[in-house]
Amino acid sequence: MNRLIIYIIGTFLLTQANALACNFKIINFGDSIKKLDVVSVFPSLPDKFKGEEIITPLDLICENDSKLNGSNLAFFFVEDKLVQIRIIRVNMGDKNLMNFASKKYGPIRIPENIKVEDWTGVHSWENVNEYINYISHIEKNENFQDKIEVLQLVSKKYEDIFINYNLKKEEWLESQN
Repeated sequence: MNRLIIYIIGTFLLTQANALACNFKIINFGDSIKKLDVVSVFPSLPDKFKGEEIITPLDLICENDSKLNGSNLAFFFVEDKLVQIRIIRVNMGDKNLMNFASKKYGPIRIPENIKVEDWTGVHSWENVNEYINYISHIEKNENFQDKIEVLQLVSKKYEDIFINYNLKKEEWLESQN
């Protein structure tokens, strides 16, 4: 009986914690840019390959998750279909996006001899609908040190559109040299 009560209370607490978590996926993959109702930080115009990105402060979407304050949320559309969502966190001096990703998608294993704040690399997950990547990078030179964290979700259903877009863009960039 006591175990049942503990189980019920534990399930309730986990459910409440998840309810307060940041739900940054405010539209579905494949949706048109017209369905997105956010304030864009930068003016957005489609590029020559039919790609368009809307960037907005994550704070406007996830008001209850102050640990991610200062992050940007990017919605990337190709041929007017949402194909990628990214959370971008630059020079924040923490690994809050890593912690968020670990809680939402699963643990990130870091070698024992490396401090969490010094770890760089890519960790990937996959679910039924998405490919998910967490990227941590530190750029150092004699004058500065830039730290960036990115959480990237790509739709499996629309990945061909996304890949073809990137191939066309890469081909064009190479032709410019």
